[in-house]
Amino acid sequence: MKITFFMLFIANTAFSQTDALGIISNDANYSRVINQNNLVDKKNEVKIEGSPYLFNEYNLSKIGDYKDEINVKYNIFSDEIEFVKNGQLLALNKTSDLARIRFINYNTTLVLKDINGNKGYYLELFNNNGRQLLKKLKIHLEKGRTSQNSYDLDRNSRYIEDEPIYYFFIENNLIASNKLKKIEGDLEKKGYNIKEILKKEKLSIKKDQDLIKLINLINK
Repeated sequence: MKITFFMLFIANTAFSQTDALGIISNDANYSRVINQNNLVDKKNEVKIEGSPYLFNEYNLSKIGDYKDEINVKYNIFSDEIEFVKNGQLLALNKTSDLARIRFINYNTTLVLKDINGNKGYYLELFNNNGRQLLKKLKIHLEKGRTSQNSYDLDRNSRYIEDEPIYYFFIENNLIASNKLKKIEGDLEKKGYNIKEILKKEKLSIKKDQDLIKLINLINK
């Protein structure tokens, strides 16, 4: 479905939530008004296809240690947690007290982490017994253009998903990080007998759930 930035903005600002909640009533938790004017050519009204969001709708979420639950969206493209207050589209500050965002209806958790100097939000796929598996989502914007002549066609801007990167930690030490199809080899290089585990458990690392099972079985 083709959507424009203006349609998204109207939908965002039309959304309301209670300002009395502790998270958003504390000005220290946010300070940046999101400005996406550079994402669209207003003069030519170039459309943007696709979506930059993890979930397109706002979702009731638990933020950090706050008792309040608020409606937020995760913008993968800008790596921001968005919410609306007084008709303005705002982003949570990237601070330690706001470092875990759990989307309640989806049982999905984002964590704020600095990995090799890159501080941002990561999907937490697994966290148990000192082991943590994170997934970094990436989306880039391919800008469109208007037709140059009668033989040319308009090309809409579009959001395109990049291949995610996986990060495996043991006791907060980064053990391996790579794309899904390559992380198996990285773990082998670290001395883990991955092939034996995969054969015994009849696993094939082609999806997240297989990697989660593998991580859970390492060194057991």
